[in-house]
Amino acid sequence: MFIFGESYAGKYAPAIAQKIKMEQGDRGFLTGLKGVAIGDGFTHPYDILSQVGEFAFNLGLLDYQERAGIERLIMNATNQRNRRRYNDMHDTFDRVIETIADVAGGINVYDITSYTPYPTQLLQYYI
Repeated sequence: MFIFGESYAGKYAPAIAQKIKMEQGDRGFLTGLKGVAIGDGFTHPYDILSQVGEFAFNLGLLDYQERAGIERLIMNATNQRNRRRYNDMHDTFDRVIETIADVAGGINVYDITSYTPYPTQLLQYYI
């Protein structure tokens, strides 16, 4: 048996595998684990999302001014995290991802044939 997971399953696949290994050690009914694989694991959302501004800039999706706006949003999300305002942090990171998609020209990374025109008013996202 192999356990495979993608994205947020980066949390679940290892946990399931650990449970199976514990059951094997206790002679439980779960046996036969041969391996675990995680693709594009979203294992620690805050750490991943706090780097998307730099990542998008390095890919050429953002210019300096756009990156500075994204970094301000990420600093706001970090402050919200420190104050345990997790719903606000979630909303801020949603705004970060939406802003990057907008300033990158509206490209849908899941369907590159889907395109929307480049937005003309971007400063609304940085307020």
